[in-house]
Amino acid sequence: MSDITADFQRLAEPRSAEECVKDAIGRAADATNRFLDGAAKLKYWRAFDIWYGKARHVRDFEKQAIVAALIEKKRLETRNEFHELKTRLAILESRLLQVDSDFYRETADQIGQQVRGAGGLDRAGNR
Repeated sequence: MSDITADFQRLAEPRSAEECVKDAIGRAADATNRFLDGAAKLKYWRAFDIWYGKARHVRDFEKQAIVAALIEKKRLETRNEFHELKTRLAILESRLLQVDSDFYRETADQIGQQVRGAGGLDRAGNR
């Protein structure tokens, strides 16, 4: 399997066990097509050939679009993970304060400052 085929398949991840491969190919093509113009957009059968490594040649602009889509996917996943971690920290801080607000005050304040310092949430959970 070529690197570009593997990259193209990664665009469709995560996949559920019940999902048809056809839907995954379509999702990968849609992600790639965001970085292609007009006639250059991948049609289903072109995407099918890339998915299965049957394409005799993957054009440079197609490779660039697949790589750009994969980079964008990773960026969004990282951003979502970071946001989820900030939310979890805010929830933990809230729970910590509910248990004993005086005993853990200094620790809770340090956590809050770190979260807010990283572009996190304020005490009310707002951005």
